[in-house]
Amino acid sequence: MKLPFTPLEMPSLSEAQIQNRLEDVEDTLENSETRRIGATRFIESLRDYLNQALSTSKLNQATHLTHDEIGLFVIQAWCPVNQISALDDLVKEFSLALTVEDPGPQEQPPTLVQNSDLLAPGETLISVYGTPSYRSWGPSALIYVSFVLFFGIIIADAGYGFLLLGIAWLLRGKLLANSQRRLFYLFAALGVSASAYGLLSGEYFAVDPPEGSLLARIAIFKPDLENIPELMAFSVSIGCLHVLIANAIAVSQCWSALRKGQCLSSDHLQ
Repeated sequence: MKLPFTPLEMPSLSEAQIQNRLEDVEDTLENSETRRIGATRFIESLRDYLNQALSTSKLNQATHLTHDEIGLFVIQAWCPVNQISALDDLVKEFSLALTVEDPGPQEQPPTLVQNSDLLAPGETLISVYGTPSYRSWGPSALIYVSFVLFFGIIIADAGYGFLLLGIAWLLRGKLLANSQRRLFYLFAALGVSASAYGLLSGEYFAVDPPEGSLLARIAIFKPDLENIPELMAFSVSIGCLHVLIANAIAVSQCWSALRKGQCLSSDHLQ
């Protein structure tokens, strides 16, 4: 008689052999646990030593940026251009001397990214991938605008967009009071983008508006999910547009560097 299921294969070992094998595995696990304890017994001491070494390294780095003699102390540091006047006032208050110099061509100053309040969330976005170098173009504004637009295209639902706007409105007092303006503006921008594209695509919590209604008439960008080639062409077009923008920025940077008589560096070619 043929069974409707595949019968289980019984082991070829006897019960005693299986029991011996189980004991061997348990002994191996116990030995491995003992070795692990022995290997990690000094982890706290190693962590303390690492922290001490890092502190010593940072102290040595700071020491190299200073000069200390009897009656004379010199420190070298970077300062944003818009803070030089405030630094000058501080120096005069304590009767100190200040010398301001522009960065040399071989120096790599730290990058300070500053945008308006509406575009400030882009500074947080680029920090995820890495801050651009001092002499390269700041992409935070373009990345932020692209992120907001793509979010709206991906969500493409006015219901969720209005929900995000409602959350931003309810939390506006707490976010603005706690210096979280970037988060408030980000929520608001994402909500506006998702709502706008949702209205144009005719989606409200995944429900289509009634035929002939005003909401149905303004849905001029409703995608045809069965027309895969059209959707792929739209996605590829967006990617090509970003590549063109990046190349145009790179050409502009290279041209500016050539006019100034500077050598083309990797920062200009990125």
